[in-house]
Amino acid sequence: METELTEQKPHWSIRVILGRRPKWTFVRILFWVASSFLLFKFVLVPIRVRGESMNPTLRNGSIHLVNRWAYRWHPPQRGDIVTVTVENHGLFLVKRVVAMPGERFSVHDGSVFIDGDRLNEPYLKQPTLGKYREVKLLPSHYIVMGDNRAVSETWERDMSEVLGKVLF
Repeated sequence: METELTEQKPHWSIRVILGRRPKWTFVRILFWVASSFLLFKFVLVPIRVRGESMNPTLRNGSIHLVNRWAYRWHPPQRGDIVTVTVENHGLFLVKRVVAMPGERFSVHDGSVFIDGDRLNEPYLKQPTLGKYREVKLLPSHYIVMGDNRAVSETWERDMSEVLGKVLF
């Protein structure tokens, strides 16, 4: 009695999922998993906006990505929306860069002044509340503020505390 071995073809659903060359499919899957892990671990960080300090530009509960490499080759620019750390609380704040290193910053008459000149801020819906005496920023310090100045605080942050630029 002779038996003949016949090649069994895989079930059609397995072939649809894995393709004609399953080994290469697994290699591709591993590549994309590793790439995604590295991208979202070291370059892009997802954040959820909590609070109204950046309203109306960023809404409470919205999710955005922070590009951690945005400032590797050039510093933040005025108007950039950045994420900064608050070292004692383990918090991340989403704010807009208002004043740059070495500039003189003050707030009065409902407006921000940089080096004595009124800053044009078309993204604001209401005037800036409060009054801040003039302060000269250190070489690596930035002033960041939220767009909703009625509820936002003003923060002076060192460049080392800037996590990255918020992407839309």
